[in-house]
Amino acid sequence: MEVVARDLTGLGLYLARRLSFEGVEQNRVLISVLIVMLINVLGNTGIGN
Repeated sequence: MEVVARDLTGLGLYLARRLSFEGVEQNRVLISVLIVMLINVLGNTGIGN
């Protein structure tokens, strides 16, 4: 958190040290789904080859 705060301050942005997650909804995503998506993106750009 300190590194993020320092970097944002360097960009002229503000980061509150205390964050509230009240009302935030989270969904768990399987890492295998993300890997497949990444492979598809890289394959379409030619970077992965």
